[in-house]
Amino acid sequence: MTTTLTTPSADLPAPWSVMLDNYLLARTLTRANDKSAHWDVFPENYEDVIRHQAPWETFLRNGISVGFNDDLLYVNDRWQYRLNHDFRDLIPETVPTGPARENIRAMIRFVMRICGTDFVKQVAAPAIGSPQHLAFTWQETPSSPQHPMRLARHDLSLIYYAWQISRLASPFMPSSAVFAEIGAGYGETMAKVKTIFPDARCILFDLAEMNAVQTYYLSRRFPDARILYLRDLEERGSAVFSESYDFLILPGWSIERVPDGYLNFTYTTRALQEMRNSVIKFYFEQIQRAQAIGGVYYCVSRYLKTSNDEAVEFSKFPYDDCWRMLLSHPCSFQSNCHELAVCRTNQREPFTVAEAMAGIDGRVLDARRGGQAKALGALTLRGKRS
Repeated sequence: MTTTLTTPSADLPAPWSVMLDNYLLARTLTRANDKSAHWDVFPENYEDVIRHQAPWETFLRNGISVGFNDDLLYVNDRWQYRLNHDFRDLIPETVPTGPARENIRAMIRFVMRICGTDFVKQVAAPAIGSPQHLAFTWQETPSSPQHPMRLARHDLSLIYYAWQISRLASPFMPSSAVFAEIGAGYGETMAKVKTIFPDARCILFDLAEMNAVQTYYLSRRFPDARILYLRDLEERGSAVFSESYDFLILPGWSIERVPDGYLNFTYTTRALQEMRNSVIKFYFEQIQRAQAIGGVYYCVSRYLKTSNDEAVEFSKFPYDDCWRMLLSHPCSFQSNCHELAVCRTNQREPFTVAEAMAGIDGRVLDARRGGQAKALGALTLRGKRS
């Protein structure tokens, strides 16, 4: 059943009023090449998606989240639902019996084994957006306590990313560190970062449509948080970066307004692979300018992905020579992706990222769908930071 749009009230309540205001502002400022063909999948009248409030209650099971929610990956003709403003539920609220349930059970065991029960319980996403989930009781050993839990398939990958971020950041970050995510999905990875590091300031860079989704989700996830937006940046300029805030939600191009050396930890997870190479170059220029000395950049991306009529190869990302290797290995749960973490230094490193990546042939690894990636082993280098 297709949901019929009605004429919206001129006075939208929060957060929809904030979503709409910043979306319309961003649209007037967005440049022609900021959105790749891969992400040219939103309706021209996206403001009507924002104005229509009811579907947001279940956005993680309807067409609003198509493209940034793996739980909808196997829905037929999934892209058409959002384009047609059809917001019916596309999947049931609970994982159905059969192969899907066995798949998520295997993923749960895998993530629990790597990240630990306590960490998973700490950062697991709540029911905001009504994600499809599996409710279960977890018991590590027959004599250990039982833990009632509910987890979503898509959230399991975000839990893993958050675990890696916490490992990389915990020993080195100041309590009020600035974390930045480029291509932030609906905001849950950064929500986990905020849960782990409650005093952190968190910046999300993304498309205008995605900023609207992040605004809805994070305002629900952290109702008492101080969240700043593009409107604040336009009205107060660079002064916003000196303010106290919990989240700052901005279009991707506005990263060029971040002060030099401002960011302590930057990360991208499966986002660069969906951009033009020219946009990837822009982001690397900005990361390498805005990253603090001693700060960390963590990247997860496909070895090779062809979209936008061009190939995006992990081994060709334009890292400069002032990065010290911290971690490099095939992604633990998606072997056609690579994980790389590096530390910003103020000098050319004797072993550069380009040299480390020289032996990675993205085309070969992708052709084998990462099957040989794990056989290459994990290269993990650790060193004292400058």
